[in-house]
Amino acid sequence: MKKLRKGLLLYVLLQKRLFKKYSFLVILCMVPLFAAGIRLVSAQEKGVLKIVLCAEDGQTSEAGKIQKQLLEEKGIIRFSAAETRQEAVHDVESGAVDAAWIFAGNFSENLEDCAAERWYGGPPVIVVEREDNIALQLAREKLCGALYPDMSYEIYRQFVRSTLLQEKIPEQELRQAYETSRVEGSLFQLSFLDETGRKPEQADYMVAPLRGLLSLVVLLCGLACAMYYRQDEAAGLFAWMSAGRSRLFVYGYHLTATVDAAAAVLAALYFSGCFTSLGRELVLMSCYVFASTGFCLLVGRMCGSLEGLAAGTPVLMLMMLVLCPVFLDIRRLRIIQYLFPPFYYLNAVYHESFLAYLLLYMAVIHILDFSILLACPSKSFMLK
Repeated sequence: MKKLRKGLLLYVLLQKRLFKKYSFLVILCMVPLFAAGIRLVSAQEKGVLKIVLCAEDGQTSEAGKIQKQLLEEKGIIRFSAAETRQEAVHDVESGAVDAAWIFAGNFSENLEDCAAERWYGGPPVIVVEREDNIALQLAREKLCGALYPDMSYEIYRQFVRSTLLQEKIPEQELRQAYETSRVEGSLFQLSFLDETGRKPEQADYMVAPLRGLLSLVVLLCGLACAMYYRQDEAAGLFAWMSAGRSRLFVYGYHLTATVDAAAAVLAALYFSGCFTSLGRELVLMSCYVFASTGFCLLVGRMCGSLEGLAAGTPVLMLMMLVLCPVFLDIRRLRIIQYLFPPFYYLNAVYHESFLAYLLLYMAVIHILDFSILLACPSKSFMLK
């Protein structure tokens, strides 16, 4: 009980010393501010592309129905409506939008001619763009998908009347026969491998990188704490401590910083809507904290000096930002990704098998750190 009381007292003192470091407080304050900023941005109107729609023959026409359907969709393309063709073209010329899709006034007739491979009346849709790029090419695929139901019916209607039956068939009978073979719903069902119950359409691409970015903050706090320890060690603050106790003390010193950062990150994930479940998050974050602490200790020993650690920290953070699945998952660099703890943590959130890999990584990183300590006592964080 006495040892436990001393341990808690030492933990409180370490916390007090950390909170006197303004740079550490700035890093911790960045977590809620960053999460709140991303959440605020995600709540606003957003989109990779801005496309204006114009149905020249009115909102009650077939073109108007397609326009209404596109306007109601939510995704990376943000649609808006224009009353006239001139207004839509002006929006493109002024740079307010990336493209304009203008449904011609004689949309139905032009679509019928298009299905019959006749081009008397012009195209059913006019696309106006300032430039052509990959994003706009993909957007035009969505336009083709929106036009497909009407185009498919026109092709069917003309084929039946011109090839199968020569006599005049009422439009209502044709439509009824066409609708009987229509497939309701989607041919594909998308789902995540995890058991959180989330639906793919509910995922917000603006909030998606938040977990990865916050996981890097935990490591940043650990690396910053390694530099703080170097400074305190150089000042002789730990000269009173024996070599046997110093190893556990060094680990506890670093663990204090990563635990504080992890608590702030969990709170930010909860209020940003990225939380899965309490039990899952606590287990994963606990493993990640110990893995990150071991990683920071190992990096600190390998750098050998405060200057080397300060110079290497930005390089490491940039490498983890690019190589770990924060924004993209670069599968060709798996060997390098295996070196960094965020890779295991971010994959373990939605793949249970990676939890075992995270535990294995945690064990390996601590064994490697202890082996370096035994083989090279000069790397023990104790200045000679």
